[in-house]
Amino acid sequence: MADTAQKAAEKAAADAHAAEIKAQETSDSAEAGERSAAEKKADDAEQKADDARARAAEADAKASSSGELDTVASAGIVAPHVDPATPASDVLALKRGNDPANPQPLPGLQGEPTVRLTRTTPDKPGGPVETMVHEAMVGDYLRAGWSRG
Repeated sequence: MADTAQKAAEKAAADAHAAEIKAQETSDSAEAGERSAAEKKADDAEQKADDARARAAEADAKASSSGELDTVASAGIVAPHVDPATPASDVLALKRGNDPANPQPLPGLQGEPTVRLTRTTPDKPGGPVETMVHEAMVGDYLRAGWSRG
């Protein structure tokens, strides 16, 4: 009984998918029929230009690819704690969170940042990262993974 219900559900899903495809094709053909010859010509030219850009990008990627992973230095990754020869795909070269060196306070906040927050992150070896934030901003930082320190 369950096998029959499963088959019926699969057939209904296939029928629905076929109906959606038919509706889309009908919509596309109706829309194409309403377009002027100049619009169709412009669409064709745009498609050809897009195809040419894609081929050029693919050729450029093949020409510039040496087959090796880019290093942190050659990829231009800002990771001062990582050796520049480290592959750019290395987990230590990837930024995992927000470590603001100079957090900008919300407009209109009075006073200096007074709350010290910390966050331990795998991309900053050597201990937790610290920052000082204004009391009104603490909740935002706590939701983003920071802790009171």
